[in-house]
Amino acid sequence: MSLIDTACVGRVSSVQLAALGPNTAIFNFAFQLFAFLGVGTTNIIAINSLRAPGLSSAELAARREAAERTLCNSLQLAAAIGCLVAAVLLTCGRTFLAGMGVAPELLTPAWEYLSIRALAAPAVLIMSASQGACLGQQDSWTPFNVLLAAGLLNTVGDIYLISARGMGVAGAALATAAAQYLGAAYFLWHLWHKGRRPGGLRLRWTGLPQPSQMRDFLLVAATLFTRTIFGLAAYFSMTTAATRLGTLATATHQVAMQTFWFLSCFPEPLSLAAQSLLARDRGNPERAAHWAWLLLRSGAALGLLLAAAVGLVFTRAASWFSADLAVQLAVARLAPVAMSAIAVCSVMMMFDGISVGNGSFAHLPPSNVAGLGVTLAVLHVGQQRGLGLAAVWCALVAFYATRLSGHVLRYGAFGASVFRDSKRGTRAGGTGKH
Repeated sequence: MSLIDTACVGRVSSVQLAALGPNTAIFNFAFQLFAFLGVGTTNIIAINSLRAPGLSSAELAARREAAERTLCNSLQLAAAIGCLVAAVLLTCGRTFLAGMGVAPELLTPAWEYLSIRALAAPAVLIMSASQGACLGQQDSWTPFNVLLAAGLLNTVGDIYLISARGMGVAGAALATAAAQYLGAAYFLWHLWHKGRRPGGLRLRWTGLPQPSQMRDFLLVAATLFTRTIFGLAAYFSMTTAATRLGTLATATHQVAMQTFWFLSCFPEPLSLAAQSLLARDRGNPERAAHWAWLLLRSGAALGLLLAAAVGLVFTRAASWFSADLAVQLAVARLAPVAMSAIAVCSVMMMFDGISVGNGSFAHLPPSNVAGLGVTLAVLHVGQQRGLGLAAVWCALVAFYATRLSGHVLRYGAFGASVFRDSKRGTRAGGTGKH
């Protein structure tokens, strides 16, 4: 949706396009900070899968109770945290924008966008928790359909409100917020309707969240929360550095970053598959190793394809997002660095999914701390040497590479033997079982 906003606003005004840049960083930070709601829900529901073979009636009942309680608690937390996020953004939004070095001519449109889109914070987090519930049940079609419909609605709304009504960034924010609320409403309806079918998880009230009942969920949440803080701090630092380079650099970074974010979403389904399938098959090491090996190879291949796509879009299609020739040329110059970043990102995201699915969290926060440190160091050197926006994107490559190195160090000691076992299982006919 942010990419759609960028494309529509960029056709109207480079100043309003630049105003979206700091907002994107703020909303990414605010919503990704609580991404553990979706990931934790996926993980716990997948662990308590009702489809596991050989379950007794008592085990099935216990799993159903745990999964339904997790679903209820996750949605309650999503609604409560969403309201809190909206309140903080509406209260402190101007301060956040000023602290990022937003130029005076950008402050009014930037606040206009933020103040409207902030109202959709509860819907965004409810969508995240609901998507986690679907993926935990190996239902990927529902999130696909919901998010596709929401994206199309946002596109139509942007075109009408920005182009036909001339509302600029305010129209973009209204279209996005409306699409997110309708998406959240459909998710809740689907979960309630699916829960009425045999074998489904019922969407029902199980009481207020209790720490004793949420121990496993909170363990996942705490680890991912700290990991996300350092990751988003790195992204926030990059956007702040770009914003301080002026309007042209801010607009360029907005186009480049939104295009990059959109294409970097393509490895996410594989990462989510790792979280769901490995969590479900955690008790069967051979099957889990098979999924891990398959996902890593797929992630590497996808990374190469995405690098080619990034190069093509940055050099040939920047005009889709901005009518300013200076912005188009500046985006094209970032292509080689962005291609490297997305290739590394794709493999790193596979390792992230494998770690969450395996319940192997301990190395994630330290690798992100190291990544943040390396990012800040690259940004500092770039600023001292006057390297401009290229240094910001080199920092992005360094951040992903550092996180990937943390995974390699974690799995290097025993990963090769696990993958060899997986290959032997495949040659012995394991593929048919998987």
